[in-house]
Amino acid sequence: MVSSLSTFDRDRHGISIGEAAGFALLEKPCAADSDDTVLLLGAGESSDAYHMSSPHPEGLGARLAMERALAAAGLKAGDIDYVNLHGTATLVGDAAEDCAVSDLLGSTTPCSSTKGFTGHTLGASGIIEAIFSALSILHGFMPGSPHTRTIDPSFKSQYLVESRRARVDRVLSNSFGFGGANCSLLLGYVEGVGLCGPGLTGWAASRPSLAGAEPYVPAPAIVPASPLLPANERRRTVLTVKLALAVGTEAFEDALRDATETATVFTSSGGDGDTLHGMLTSLASEHREISPTRFHNSVHNAPAGYWNIATHSHAPSSSLCAYDASFAAGLLEAATQATVDDRAVGLIAYDLRYPEPLHSVRAIGSLFGVALILTPWPTEGTLARLDVEPRRGAGRTTHMPHPALEELRRSTPAARSLPLLAALARNEPAALVVDYISGLELSLAVELVASRRVSTGDRRDKSLAGAR
Repeated sequence: MVSSLSTFDRDRHGISIGEAAGFALLEKPCAADSDDTVLLLGAGESSDAYHMSSPHPEGLGARLAMERALAAAGLKAGDIDYVNLHGTATLVGDAAEDCAVSDLLGSTTPCSSTKGFTGHTLGASGIIEAIFSALSILHGFMPGSPHTRTIDPSFKSQYLVESRRARVDRVLSNSFGFGGANCSLLLGYVEGVGLCGPGLTGWAASRPSLAGAEPYVPAPAIVPASPLLPANERRRTVLTVKLALAVGTEAFEDALRDATETATVFTSSGGDGDTLHGMLTSLASEHREISPTRFHNSVHNAPAGYWNIATHSHAPSSSLCAYDASFAAGLLEAATQATVDDRAVGLIAYDLRYPEPLHSVRAIGSLFGVALILTPWPTEGTLARLDVEPRRGAGRTTHMPHPALEELRRSTPAARSLPLLAALARNEPAALVVDYISGLELSLAVELVASRRVSTGDRRDKSLAGAR
């Protein structure tokens, strides 16, 4: 059961959590498609770079995502028949989205949020509301908002309280996340690396042991403090955020690339275990009160949100989770974006151990974080060319020769990157296989390029200063 969620209501009082899952299969359009085929015309992503749980008050990130979606589809604002809003019924969230929608689309385009039917299903809301949008097109209706009684008089959008029968050809579906994340052979070039793990303190210091030139000595991982966040934010951030920011900062400094303008893909096999443990402990206690900061630190895209805030980046940012295949999924997504969108992409993968009793049911070997900067073209800082090919098969995984590093690779999903890191450290061509989802694997071909870099991992004359 979900409690009432009254989007755009004058007396709205915040989100109501729901549970859901959804799946959509995308296929290339063909001449044989029927008239009732629903087409994905375009998509747009952006980042607010503003706050972890509050949107920009003028809805700048939301508007940017919608503008990019329209541009990708080759449409004008007047071409949209209906908008399925993110609409969470929070005071600032609804106000910001109304501002963005009315400024871009005007006050005559019908819109509503279907969260009044489902509650806020968090990570599932994007796909659920995309399905609502497809049903609107197929059945000719615009859904209303069952718990909205009196629309906020300060809002300008044409919000639907009652469902309406109408022809619907084009729908814009909005999905926004905490931190302001607003929704084949692939070839790329590795330009920068960041690394943090047991006995692996930074990429430059870890290269000799990964290459086999020096013995690998396991030691507790040390996560350096990120200079990107102010002191008060550093105190409030959780370890997943600190780890992601640490390796991301190192990789961008290694590549001498401006994080402000660079898209990112974050990937992890789970959320912040200490935060989840603390919330569950609170819910099991007599008082059952949860800190708002702890709540927004619990979502999967918290590191992405903090990264975009810290670097002032409005570039697209994605957050993925694919259990043990999370690194492979992130690498495939980053390589796809670099190839298809012809832009540099930062990949940041991270995992941490869960506290007990969570560790007994989901054992993660150790804290581990890695970041790679991928580009679709060679640059002065290119380390190697990387070909990524998903293919059917299993059991041909590349292992690490050192027993301790192999145990780290096997027990920690983000550490499935170790064979690739070892090949980069040796500065040698390599053919690698990384575990992916059941029945699939990633084939990686590492090829040397004529790099003009002076000394990889040691160039610190420039950094993220331009992004601070």
